[in-house]
Amino acid sequence: MLKALRICLLHPVILTALGCSHNSPPPPIIPTSAYQYPHRIEQSGLVIAADPYVEHDRLMSAFRADLLDVGVLPVLIVVENHRPVGGCLICKEEFGLALPGGATRDAIASGAALAPQHGWAVDMANISSAMCAVAPLAPVALIPALAGVPAGKDIANINITNQAITNRALIDRTLFPGESDCGFVYFRVRQRADIGNLGPLTVRVSDLVSGREIIFTVDLK
Repeated sequence: MLKALRICLLHPVILTALGCSHNSPPPPIIPTSAYQYPHRIEQSGLVIAADPYVEHDRLMSAFRADLLDVGVLPVLIVVENHRPVGGCLICKEEFGLALPGGATRDAIASGAALAPQHGWAVDMANISSAMCAVAPLAPVALIPALAGVPAGKDIANINITNQAITNRALIDRTLFPGESDCGFVYFRVRQRADIGNLGPLTVRVSDLVSGREIIFTVDLK
């Protein structure tokens, strides 16, 4: 069951990022074949593509908010299993991203705050769907004490954004031959200062045939 998201404290930059004109659910994201993305790797019969969402228009379309303004970088992941036999386990917590200056970031784990520097806490536990194209869900419960935040559009926008963040996230699952999946992984960044020269994205995939771990590195430059 989808667990309710929590907004613990609202910072003015969040309301600015959300805006007041996008209070309808975002449209579905329909990914293409992993081979169509410029940032991809094919290894051991698997193809993994990564598509960082760094453009304002795409962020607003996908999340109804520019998440980079609150220090969050969403990366769309497309995975395809072209093996003749053998499954593999994909886990969102196994993704990492190299930032300028040598720093690295792990993907945000379930239950982590997406943007703690602004007090925006989001509970991502028990995500129920990895589908990129999701139908609108029932409104998410918010903590009622939102001091200084006007009711109406702002609350509706935050609600819609949190639904999009949660329901478009990659979930842990096993991909068998001929299967594919997609979803977003999220990384904390220093707002827009980190995205100009992103390093490679890495992911550790569990090979269910050999029992070994395979490391994939996707160049984002």
